[in-house]
Amino acid sequence: MSSASSAPTTTPNNHFTYVFIPANDSLPIKALTGDKSGGLSDDILSKEAKRYFYENSDKGARAAALDGATPEQRKMLADQLREEVKGSQSPYAAQMAGLDDDALINIMRTTHTSATCEITALTVPTPLNNHRAVSMYTADDARTQNLPYNRRATELLLACGHSINTAEASPSTAAIGAAPPGGICGDAFVGRCHDDEVKDVWERVDFTVEEADPRAEWCDVARKQGG
Repeated sequence: MSSASSAPTTTPNNHFTYVFIPANDSLPIKALTGDKSGGLSDDILSKEAKRYFYENSDKGARAAALDGATPEQRKMLADQLREEVKGSQSPYAAQMAGLDDDALINIMRTTHTSATCEITALTVPTPLNNHRAVSMYTADDARTQNLPYNRRATELLLACGHSINTAEASPSTAAIGAAPPGGICGDAFVGRCHDDEVKDVWERVDFTVEEADPRAEWCDVARKQGG
């Protein structure tokens, strides 16, 4: 990761602060710093989150398994994917059925082995919050990995006005993603940006450890209409 600290930090103009919220409550929320010069197209926070979740998942093993699969195994995997899509009544089922095995294996490699993450908007940029957007980055396969519940990240989500379903999700209704019906699972990163389309501005700005508190003022603003 980038440099980390649990104490308040002052970052130079070309860097910004963001936070890492471990799912393990015994570990402190950490302040991290990143270079903001990449802008939106080369955002270091997004890249760091994707790298972290990839390295802490089994995606590398999945990629190796696909690369080392025999022709018979590849055909079996392709057929399995066709059946899964067909069973889900996806609008893409007919299109998927027409693809050859190699094309389906490439789809599996892209969707199941690439460095990705789930991004949850805690706030969207509006005049009320001075066009500051706060986003949470988590593992997009948190449910399939059975990652532990992240109490602090979930409380922050709720403090911003989001709602969660406290009922137990069944296998038939549970969606794959980092923000399952019951809240956030696994570790989380949280960062802020100044995003004003009218002025053509997108820039990373600081989000501190102190602001990861659900009682922080910005959470109060987020719960207001237009916040």
